Amino acid sequence: MNHQCYHILSSKKELNDLANYPEKDFIKNILGDIRIIEVPHKFCQYFPKIVGFLTKKSSICIHGGGYLGDLWPDEDEVTKNILRQNKDKKILFFPQTFCSEDLEKYFDESRKIYENCHGLTMVGRDEYTYITLKKYLSNNVLYAPDVVLYKKRRDYRKSDKIMLCMRSDHEKTIGVDTECELLFAVKKYNYDMSDTVIDKTIFTHNRE
Repeated sequence: MNHQCYHILSSKKELNDLANYPEKDFIKNILGDIRIIEVPHKFCQYFPKIVGFLTKKSSICIHGGGYLGDLWPDEDEVTKNILRQNKDKKILFFPQTFCSEDLEKYFDESRKIYENCHGLTMVGRDEYTYITLKKYLSNNVLYAPDVVLYKKRRDYRKSDKIMLCMRSDHEKTIGVDTECELLFAVKKYNYDMSDTVIDKTIFTHNRE
């Protein structure tokens, strides 16, 4: 099998980023009988060595999320390094949210990195991201919901509890008042509360 797909995974321990097995299902359904090689995002600093194993038939799929832009600069830079080293490859960004405090500055510095990848397809998972990428880049840009919605329906363990997930990192946008309102609304129910970031390493075998 000559056709390989390098699937770049998230290095963050957020529940939504770890729920990326629908991406793998998508790759299999679209590309068929293909060898999928999973590469954790944090290992992509060594990507120059990995590039040597890529062939003309190799594709790269980069996990979706909200790290494009300057909100998560380390992940954004690692991702741009992948683009710099693979200008001739077919690359797909799974649905993304783009964030930047200075759009003009970001794209002045980064536009060429994206546009030099002629086989790059980017997907915005919200209207703002889609419009922004279409405006500033000449790459192929699509509009689609978060890839987690591609997940097939399965039988789940039934529970009488509500799971309330509240994020506490700098992507959090709600204030204390709104958070208190949510807690007040669910207090009459049997519920568990969790952060969206978990202190646990998720491997392929226990990802689901």
